[in-house]
Amino acid sequence: MLGGGELSRFDALADLFPRSTEFCNIKCRVSDLKPNAVVIVATVRALKMHGGGPAVTPGKPLADVYQQENLELLEKGCANLGKHIENAKKFGLKVVVAVNQFS
Repeated sequence: MLGGGELSRFDALADLFPRSTEFCNIKCRVSDLKPNAVVIVATVRALKMHGGGPAVTPGKPLADVYQQENLELLEKGCANLGKHIENAKKFGLKVVVAVNQFS
C-alpha cells in the first residue's frame, strides 16, 4: 500500500528484481511514494514450471505434471520463489506471498 490506502501494481512476469528496482529506485523517489510491502502472487503451475517442469504452450494440452501432484517440481520451484522474496527484502519492505491453485 502507498500512503492513503492507494495501491500500485506492476507485473514482473519472469523476473521481479529489475522491475522492483525500477519501481523502488526511480518511481518512488520521483513521486515520493513509500510502499509498505511487496505482494508476490505465484501459481502452483508457475512454481512447477520454475522447478523444471516442461514448457507450457498456449493451445496445447498441459503436461500431466501440471495436473497431478508433483511435490518434487513444486519444491524446486519454491527455491525460485525464495530468491524473489530475498530480492524484494533488499528494499527493506515486508513481503506477502499468495499462492493460487488452478482448479
